[in-house]
Amino acid sequence: MPETDLKSPPRNPFKSLVDISGALFFPVAFLGRLPLAMTVVGVLTLVAGVRESYSLAGLTSGVVGFGSAVFGPFVGAAADKWGQRIVMSACAIANTAFLLAIVWLAYAGDGVIMLLVAAFLTGASAPQVGPLARARWLALIPKHLPGHRAAKPLSAAMSYESMADELVFVLGPVLVGVLAWAVSPGTPVIVAAGVVFVFVGWLALHRTANEAHIENHRAAGPARSGKLLTIRVLLPAFGMTAIGLFFGSTLTALTAFMGDFGQEPKTGILYGAMGVGSAICALAVAALPERFELRQRWIAAAALPFVASLIYPWIGSIGAMIPALVLAGVGIGPSLVTLFSIGSKVAPVGKSTTVMTMLSTGVVIGQAIASTVTGTIVQTYDARAGFFTVIVATGLLAALAGLGLAVYRPRQAR
Repeated sequence: MPETDLKSPPRNPFKSLVDISGALFFPVAFLGRLPLAMTVVGVLTLVAGVRESYSLAGLTSGVVGFGSAVFGPFVGAAADKWGQRIVMSACAIANTAFLLAIVWLAYAGDGVIMLLVAAFLTGASAPQVGPLARARWLALIPKHLPGHRAAKPLSAAMSYESMADELVFVLGPVLVGVLAWAVSPGTPVIVAAGVVFVFVGWLALHRTANEAHIENHRAAGPARSGKLLTIRVLLPAFGMTAIGLFFGSTLTALTAFMGDFGQEPKTGILYGAMGVGSAICALAVAALPERFELRQRWIAAAALPFVASLIYPWIGSIGAMIPALVLAGVGIGPSLVTLFSIGSKVAPVGKSTTVMTMLSTGVVIGQAIASTVTGTIVQTYDARAGFFTVIVATGLLAALAGLGLAVYRPRQAR
């Protein structure tokens, strides 16, 4: 790279990302994370359709999420230690096998314990493509764009990754529904297994996997894992848990709300509208000026879903619910980007993948807790009562953002 290029900021940060990774990295990484968005809903659909038991279907899909939540940070830590190529290759092979095992066990008609074991191992072996992709950017961008030139491309990378996560979590359930309706209940899980094997395997062999591992080890030195257990590192993880609480409580209460109008099958459309708006706003974060500090972005973004959620319990029509959901999405997307950006800055040297997986795991844990609690509330009371759990979730996100104003004061920055 010419010396003059190093002295001037990149004109287009997204073009810089393509130059660093190669254009093929983007579609491969996007498709590689799609199975994670398909698996929980796919397993739920499979077991409900084949075993005709909603309780077993809910339990099995919940165990998948539990396995991912428990082992997600360990997958990240293993990638930090041994490199993404080895870890992602192992996850691709194992996850493919366990997904196919779930299909076989579901159709076999017996062996509930084995079905649940396979579900747990499926979640535990989930490749965690999103966090690992973010970790690659954190290692590669400073190498290719030293000093101040890295700021904008890093922000662009975090924005793109959050947008990609949002889109796959909107598209995943839709794809599951289409495949299950058009072919069979087991088809979505079989397709997910094929996508894992091909695209996660491809991503494991991509040149950026080895290059990122070399850069991490070059910079790491004697980094200690104990540095992870600090308020500066844990606060964004708690923030991501609050976002997971928002996702779980919103989807569950919204399902009950749509059911009141006899439109429950269209819940995904409304929820998807929020997700698409959130994804667009997440991508737009890259255009924000650097002087707009991350701690300030967090509090500004968190305020929007909190304000929107305050009116959820009082909405009496589907038409009125749509703009309220979109308003919440406008703040949730930038919140995701900001929390991942904060996590990238406070991660101990050589532990970036671990921190990225901690943040993603926070979303999974929060979503699982909120889905369970909100489901119980709407079953006992009604959809309006369920929407109060959304207020609790967004209030927690805003409160943590307020704490972040103090924790990440400039004078405390490293």
